[in-house]
Amino acid sequence: MEEKFDEVITTIYFDGQFWAALVEKIAPDGQVRVGRHVFGSEPDNGEILRFYRDVYDDLPLRRTEGRFRLKRDRSREEQERCFSKSLRLYSESRTEYLRERKSLVKERKERDREEEFRHRREKRKERRKH
Repeated sequence: MEEKFDEVITTIYFDGQFWAALVEKIAPDGQVRVGRHVFGSEPDNGEILRFYRDVYDDLPLRRTEGRFRLKRDRSREEQERCFSKSLRLYSESRTEYLRERKSLVKERKERDREEEFRHRREKRKERRKH
């Protein structure tokens, strides 16, 4: 089932090191989903078209805690504030995702270590029996 969005905003910007696209999709209830795609060097028109054709629909979006009030006519300052807020929300959601992923990896490694320990202990018991 495809989600419906009231507004979709794509901003292509230079973050100091790379050119990137920040995609914000705003649902009717104000919930925001944010995704980021890094181009690397400055994209030309062909790269931007390929982004929309090949990457845009499959871009992983993260649900954010923030909500937006839709306002159609924004001044330049309001646009910049909204972009900054969206970038911050993306960074926060990405940080949370990485933190969760790290804890899952840590738990999995610990389970594997325990399993390996049990396996070695069982082997020792088998050798002692014979």
